[in-house]
Amino acid sequence: MVIVLFIGILMTGVLGMALGTVDFFGWLQGLGEGMSDMFSISIVAALISGLIGLIRLYGGVEWMVNAITSRIKNRRGTRTGTGARKRRCPSPWGTTAWLRVSPPR
Repeated sequence: MVIVLFIGILMTGVLGMALGTVDFFGWLQGLGEGMSDMFSISIVAALISGLIGLIRLYGGVEWMVNAITSRIKNRRGTRTGTGARKRRCPSPWGTTAWLRVSPPR
């Protein structure tokens, strides 16, 4: 896996220099910027992971699931519960995120 990544990085430099779109130092600068961006993303991912761990530890997800599902008695209530969930997770990936963090029944 690391070999494929290394070959891909080298090929960007070889092709960029062969086509004349980048010089060696520009390529190194691009590598540095990419590494900096990846570091920032990894820090944000670690912080979000810790926050989600704390939410799970203190029962935040279970509370929300119980608060919504306790009001569902029939088919219309299911639609209302789905609407309430959508208001709390408004992103396009809200349904997927909700299913991923909800405890199994």
